[in-house]
Amino acid sequence: MLQDVTLKKGDAMTPISTQVLSDGTLVLTPTGPITVSLETDDELLSSFNKAIEKGHLRIVLDLSETTYMDSSGFAALVRGWTHVRRTGGDVVLARPTQSVKHLLTITRLRTIIKTSENLDEGLELLRSGVDCLQP
Repeated sequence: MLQDVTLKKGDAMTPISTQVLSDGTLVLTPTGPITVSLETDDELLSSFNKAIEKGHLRIVLDLSETTYMDSSGFAALVRGWTHVRRTGGDVVLARPTQSVKHLLTITRLRTIIKTSENLDEGLELLRSGVDCLQP
């Protein structure tokens, strides 16, 4: 079941498509920039919160269609990841851009946040239950 969800916050919109797989894993795919401004709430964080409310605790965040992420967007990603983890779930970042990989490296979060180069690898990381494979 694939559905497009556009979450409106003020005048800004970040389209985030969702797909629930047969095993209950949720794939979130934000399209375009992930930014947060004073006038907008955080669409990405809202998507994580809605997923938790619906019981989707295994999430692949597919970043292949993300064109830009500012520091506030990155912070929202980390807050969403933290919230899912605290509720007993898990998140894998699939196909992150070089800039997101760089942010994960310089913040030393790459050692605790799972990343994968493709969706299949991301799904396998979730199924395996391994905490993190990055050095």
